[in-house]
Amino acid sequence: MSNLIRIKRGFDIGVDFSPEPAECSSQKLSQQYAVCPSDFPGFTPKLAKREGESVKAGEPLLYDKNDADVCLVSPVSGVVAKIVRGERRRIVRVEVAADEETATMTFATKGLDGDGVTTLLKRAGLWVRMRQRPYDVIPESGKAPRDIFVSAFDSAPMSAKSLITDEKDFRKGVEVLGGLTAGKVYIGCRPDHEITTPHSETYLFDGPHPAGNPGVQIEKIRPVNKGETVWAMGADTVCKIGHLFNNNTLDFGCRVAVGGSCVAQARFIKATEGESLKNLLTGNLQGEVDAMRIVSGNLLTGVKETIDGYLHFPYRTVSVIPEIN
Repeated sequence: MSNLIRIKRGFDIGVDFSPEPAECSSQKLSQQYAVCPSDFPGFTPKLAKREGESVKAGEPLLYDKNDADVCLVSPVSGVVAKIVRGERRRIVRVEVAADEETATMTFATKGLDGDGVTTLLKRAGLWVRMRQRPYDVIPESGKAPRDIFVSAFDSAPMSAKSLITDEKDFRKGVEVLGGLTAGKVYIGCRPDHEITTPHSETYLFDGPHPAGNPGVQIEKIRPVNKGETVWAMGADTVCKIGHLFNNNTLDFGCRVAVGGSCVAQARFIKATEGESLKNLLTGNLQGEVDAMRIVSGNLLTGVKETIDGYLHFPYRTVSVIPEIN
C-alpha cells in the first residue's frame, strides 16, 4: 500500500471543464510550429539553425551557450521560417514551417553508461524539461541529484487527472532515471490513478491545488536540505524519456486541454508540441478575439498569448477567458 498524504491548504479554481482525456479529438495538422527558449529557465540560447535551413524532427534548433550539449530541438521537420527577436536581440522564438511528411532523427540508446544517458538526454532536448531544486532551473551538468521526484498528475485548472500517456514508456523512463541518482525516484499520484514500478517509491496525494506541484510533493516526501539538489519533472516528460529508449526516436505528441468561458466546446485535443494556437482554436471560439485573453498554459501560471501565438511548454493547456479592460 502506497503512502497517502492529504493536502489541506490550497484552492481549486472553479473553471468548468468536464471532458476526459480518453475523449481526445484529432486536429488537422498545423503548418507552423515554434520553440520558445524562455520556457526553459536557465537556458541561454544560441542558434544552431539559420532562417531558410531545413531541419528534421528532433534536430537541434538552439543550444545552450554554457553547455553546447544542451539543446532545444524541432518538434517537426521542415524549414526554419523565422527567428523572432526581442529587446537587445534576445531570441524570443524560432518558427518552423512544417513539411507534409515528417522526417525524424534516430538516436543510439543501447549500452550507454550514466554519462552517455545524460549526453543523450541533453542532445535529444529532454534534459531541458527537467528542473533542479532549489531554484527551479535546468539541471546543472556533472551534479547528480540526491533524489528524483515525478508528479504523475497536474492539479491546476483544466488539467488531466493523470499525466501518464503510456505506461510502458513511463516504466522505462523511471528505470532510466533511476540510473542517474544514487537515491530514489519518488512518484506522486492521485489515489484513483496509482502506479507503481520496481524502480521507484509511490506516494498518493489527496487535496486541492497545488497538490500536483512537484515542490509541494518534495516538501511532503523528503525536503531538500542545505547543499542538496534534487530533480523534479512531470510524468509526461518521463514518458518521453521512456519512448526514446524504447523506440530510438522522440515523441512530440501532446494532449492539450482547451477550455474557458470563451471556448464553444471544451475538449482534449491530440496536438504536437509548439503548435500554432490559431490551429487549435479556430472554429471553437465564441465572441470577438480582441475581447478575449488567450493563455498558453493554465490560468495560474500560463503565458498570455495572441491568436497568432504558439503552444508553450509544458504543452498541456490552452485557456481562453474574457479580457477585462
